[in-house]
Amino acid sequence: MNNDSDIIFVVESCQNCKDHHWNTRHDEAKYQEFFKKVASAIIERIPNAMVMKNQIPKQYLPFDLYNNLVPNDQEDTPYFQQVPRTGAFEVSFKGMLVFSKLKGGYWPNCELVAEKCFLTVQDDSDGKDCTQYLAGSSPVKGGGVMASGKKGRSSSKIGSGSPQSVPFKKPAQATQPTQFAPQASFGEEPLRQQPIQPAPIQTAPVVQPEPAAIAKPEPVAAKTEKFTLDTPKDVQVGPHLTSPSDLSGFPVFPAGTKSLLCAGLTREIWEDLSTKSDPFGYSFQEAIFSGCKNVDSGIGVYAGSHDSYTTFAPLFDQVIEKYHGHKKTDNHQAESASAALDAPDFPADEAEMIKSTRIRVGRNLAGFPLGPALKASDRAMVESKVTTALKSFDGELKGTYYSLGSMSEQ
Repeated sequence: MNNDSDIIFVVESCQNCKDHHWNTRHDEAKYQEFFKKVASAIIERIPNAMVMKNQIPKQYLPFDLYNNLVPNDQEDTPYFQQVPRTGAFEVSFKGMLVFSKLKGGYWPNCELVAEKCFLTVQDDSDGKDCTQYLAGSSPVKGGGVMASGKKGRSSSKIGSGSPQSVPFKKPAQATQPTQFAPQASFGEEPLRQQPIQPAPIQTAPVVQPEPAAIAKPEPVAAKTEKFTLDTPKDVQVGPHLTSPSDLSGFPVFPAGTKSLLCAGLTREIWEDLSTKSDPFGYSFQEAIFSGCKNVDSGIGVYAGSHDSYTTFAPLFDQVIEKYHGHKKTDNHQAESASAALDAPDFPADEAEMIKSTRIRVGRNLAGFPLGPALKASDRAMVESKVTTALKSFDGELKGTYYSLGSMSEQ
C-alpha cells in the first residue's frame, strides 16, 4: 500500500455472510453496496482522504477501538487485516467511531456520515473536542488523555507506531465524479480518489455600463459550505444535543436528513406547538427530541400519551398519513364479531403441523401516559393495578404473579 494520505478512514464491514446466513439472513451484497456509497461520499467530501475496508493502518494500533487484527510483522506492509464482527458496519477515524451499525441498528445515511467525517477531521486538525460527532464511546489506549490534553488525541508522529493529529487540508471542489476501484475482502488496496486536474477558469470581458444604467444590486445571502442558521433563535440539531431543553429554537436539520420529522416540521408548526404540552406534561420538545438528536431516524417522533395525538396534531397527523397512508379524515374499520370475520380453516397439510398458538394483545391503561412519559411511580401504579386484577381470576385463569424485581437470577 502506497500510503500518501494522512487522512485515513477505516470501515469495518461484515463479510463471509454465507457462513452465518442461516442465523442472521445477512446479505453480503448490501454491505458491499453501502461500503462503496459511504467511501464515495467521504472521498467526494474530503478528496485527499483514504478509505480502507477491514484494514487497519499500523499507526492506529494504539487505539482500543480496533481489534480482531491478523498478526503482521512485515515492515513493507503498513497495515493489519481485520476480521470483522458479524453485522458490523463501523466507520472510524483515528480511533474515533463516527458511525456504528452495531450500536444504532440501522444503515448509514451516506451523505450525513461523510459530513460528520469532514467535521471530525476539521475539528481534530484544529485541536478541538470531536466527541459531538461520535457514534459512541471511542476509548484510546493509555487512559484516553493524550499529550495534547484532548481525549482520544496524540501528538506522536506517523511511523513511530503511535497515532497523530495531522493538518487538515480543505478540499477543493471536484470537477468530475469520484473514481475508485472495487475491493476484495483481504489483501485489498484502499479506495482513493484518482488525481483530478482542475478545469481552466475562463473569464469574460467586463463591460462597464453607463452610469444611468447602473441599478442598485439586491442583497444576496452569502453561501457557505457549513450549515447556516436562519435566525439567532434557530438550533442546529445532531448528536451533540443532550436533553429536550436544548431545543430552545427552531430545529435546523443537516442536508440529506430524510426523517418524517424533518419533512413535516415547519416554522409555523414550531411556533404553534413549541410552548405546548399534553395533559400529562409531555412537551413538544420531548416528543421530537429523539429525532433531533438522532438525525438518521426514519420517523423521529414519539407520543407521550394518547392525548399527544391531539395536542400535537399539526405534526402527528402528517407523520401518520405519510407512514400509514391514513388521513385525518379517514375512519378506522374494525370488526370484533368473530362470526363476521373471513377466517377459513387451514388446509389439512398445514393444520397437522400446528401444535399450539399464542396471541399477544397489548393494551394501554386509561389514566396513564405511554412509555416515553412514564415515571417510576407511574410504572409502580400500573403494576399494582394489573396484579390486583390478576389475583381476582378464578378457575383455569387463576395463577401466580411473579414480579421481576423480586425474582432471583435463577
